[in-house]
Parts: sequence; structure tokens; C-alpha cells
Amino acid sequence: METKTRKHIIADKVPVIVAIILMILGIALPSVIAAPVASIFGGTDTYAGKLCNAIVAIAVSFLLMKLYVLWFRPEFQGNLGKAGFAKGMKHLIPFFAAWLIYFILSAIFEGSQFDLLNPLVWVSGFAAGVTEEVAFRGLATTTLLRKFRSEKHVVLPGVLVGILFGSVHFANITAGEDPLIVLLTVIFAIGGGIVFGSIYTLCGNLWPVIIAHSVYDSVSFSILEDASAPVEFGLFTYLQIGIMFAVGILATVIVWKKRKETSELWHRKWKTIA
Repeated sequence: METKTRKHIIADKVPVIVAIILMILGIALPSVIAAPVASIFGGTDTYAGKLCNAIVAIAVSFLLMKLYVLWFRPEFQGNLGKAGFAKGMKHLIPFFAAWLIYFILSAIFEGSQFDLLNPLVWVSGFAAGVTEEVAFRGLATTTLLRKFRSEKHVVLPGVLVGILFGSVHFANITAGEDPLIVLLTVIFAIGGGIVFGSIYTLCGNLWPVIIAHSVYDSVSFSILEDASAPVEFGLFTYLQIGIMFAVGILATVIVWKKRKETSELWHRKWKTIA
């Protein structure tokens, strides 16, 4: 029996507003639900609390993605299956290669040390990757691609949400961070958002960008730093930003060159709307 197509008038008329609302929901809800659960295990200041917080946030994010697919059923064909996974991972090779080289150089020339055997590092990194990719790519970008999926426009949702992804990091200034640190973080995150948005648009599968984002965050979280040491900016700070933007531009160019097949992909994934 064929599932009746549900009308989505608001998403049709104001897709940008709907995408932003879903993005906010995707970021806020996992934290809101995870925090009180983590408090049972001592709160986020304890190892057990941090672990619990990350696990619950992951579960809530995947639940949100599942509910999204069900809500738009049978229009949306989903984004967590096998289709497009290999394609996405193949196009992420430059990302992984660039960052492997970067972290190796950082260890050699800056003496960076990594706590890669700490399970909390990987669970926390995976939680960050899942929650942010579900919110920004799985919910927001997908919603925009429901409307803007022509050859002319298909490259735009991933790039625009990538810019928005970076811009929300301006909120870090409310925590009292150095304005220069916040600005550099925003610029870096915009580059990363464009990378993940473009690759997701290209393959239509959320897993490759979740994996890439999670691995990068996990390795970054594993860097052992002296919290009392002053923040220093040098060659490697700007090298990070340069690498991320270079890979982002490359990913965007690939989507543009493959815009015909990418547009066709999203017409298939959103199969019943004009």
C-alpha cells in the first residue's frame, strides 16, 4: 500500500525559515536532553557524565533525523543508507590527506602530543560530528535542497549553510573568548562547513561527512594542551584555515562540475515534488 503524500505548505513557501528552525532544533535539543541525563552520572565535569552526555546527544540526533525522514515520507528517500556512501568517502580523500599531513607536521614542528587512546576523546568527537552534521547538513541543507535542487541552484544550499555553520561560532564571544580567536574560529568553521556541505550535496549520504567531521574533531580534542599557557598565533594557525578553505573550494568546484548529476540525485531523493 502506497503511503499518502503529506502536504508541507510552510516548507514549500518559506524553506529558508524552516531550514533555520530545524537547524536550531538539531543543535539545541540533543544538549537540552543530554544535560539532565548526564547530571545523574555527576554532570559534565566528570568523566562518566561527559561520556553519558555525548552518548545521549548522539542518540537524540539520530532520532531527529529518523523523525525528519518519517515526516517527509514518502517524498524524501533518506540519507543514512548505503547509497552514495562510497562516492562521498572517495571525494573526502583530499580532506583526510590534507589533515593527516597537517597533524603530522604539527607534531613534528610544534611538538603537539595526542591522547588518541582516550575513549572519551572519540565519543566526544563522534557526538560533535553527529549533532552538527545532522543539524546543518541532515536537516537544514536537505530542506533547502528540497526546493533549490535545479542545476542552477544545487550548489548553493551546501555553501550557504556552510557559511551559516561558521557564523554561529560568533556566539563564542559571549563566553568571554578573545575576539581574534573567535574570528579565526569562524573563518575556519566556514571553510569546514563548505567542505561538508558540498560533499553531502554531491553524494546525498550523511555518513561520509559525519565520519570526516567526527575524526577531525576527535583528533583535535585529543591534542594535549596546557590550559594556563597563553594562546599563540603562528604559521600553523593560518595553515589550518588555508587548508580548510582550499579543500572547501575544491569540493564546491566538484559539485559545480557535476551539477547535472547532482541535481538529478536530489530530484530522485525528493521524488514527488516539482
